[in-house]
This record gives sequence, C-alpha cells and structure tokens, in this order.
Amino acid sequence: MGQAKIRKMQEIADFRKRAERWLTEPDDYEIKAVSEISQLPSVRAYRAPEADLAYMRMKPNECHQNAYFMEENDPSKKIRRVTGYILNDEVYVLHSIIENNGEYICVTPSPIGNGAEGFDFIIDDKITFIEKDGMGIPFRDGHQITNGFRKNPDEAMRKVKIILTRLDNGASLEEAQREPI
Repeated sequence: MGQAKIRKMQEIADFRKRAERWLTEPDDYEIKAVSEISQLPSVRAYRAPEADLAYMRMKPNECHQNAYFMEENDPSKKIRRVTGYILNDEVYVLHSIIENNGEYICVTPSPIGNGAEGFDFIIDDKITFIEKDGMGIPFRDGHQITNGFRKNPDEAMRKVKIILTRLDNGASLEEAQREPI
C-alpha cells in the first residue's frame, strides 16, 4: 500500500474518532455552556500561510499544542495562546489560536483550505488547561472539553451520522462532508 493511501486512511480514522465524540446525548452543562458562549463577542482571525505553517512544522488537528508552542518559544514574549471556538454550522468547535499585537492568527494547518479570508473566533476566558501526561487538557468550569459544544445536539448528531455513513460507503473526507447533509 502506498504512503498516500496510508495517510488518507489515517486521516479518515482520526476524523472518525473526533466525529464520534459528537454523538453523545447533551447534558445540563452543555446546555448552560452554549447559552453562555452564544453571548460572547467574536474577533476576526486569519490562518497563517500554509508555507509558513509547514516551515514551522505545525501539525494539523493539534491547535492547542501549536498555539502553546508559539507562545512558549516567542523570544519577544508578545505572543499569547487564545482559546475559544469557531462556530461551524451547529457546533462551537474548540480551537486555539495566537494573539500577536492585536492580530488573531491560526497556526494550525487545515486540510480544507487556507482560510485566508478569515473566520470569526469566539474567545472564552473560562477555558483553562490542566497538564496531564505532557498534554494540556482543556476545561471549562471544571468540565473537560473534548470537541466543543453543540447549539442543536440533535441536528449535529444527525449530520455526523450521515457523514460517518458516507465514509462507511467509501466516500473521501471531502465527499463525506459535502452538502447536502
């Protein structure tokens, strides 16, 4: 099997693992968190150029570690990691970016494009990280956060199930996520 095919299979397996986390029933805390998050303001963030991210060896799907690395290794000590959410359809997707002199920059490569046009990012100052096994685990109000929070859990679960079924039927990641869902 070729390297490209192995890499695609791993991307699908990683995506499936993340997607399946959205298939839990909502709890009282998720409902409370969504109510609070929906009231927070957003800032405009931009993704760093792909060539820069490759040069810096930033890893896809490791936004918290990437932003932490940038903050810790900035000789000027002006960069800070900022954690919050990208509103993506029915979900607030947990994400970390950096803030540098008032500019908000995503330092995580995206498999679905550069994002040069920018995106709205909701900063949540309630998010903290607890060190465990060399990794920072995100928490909000004492609750561990995995993917983020769902505005409409039933609709989010319906869409995830459709995407997973498409993957089971042999669709690529891009095809599986294509509208209509």
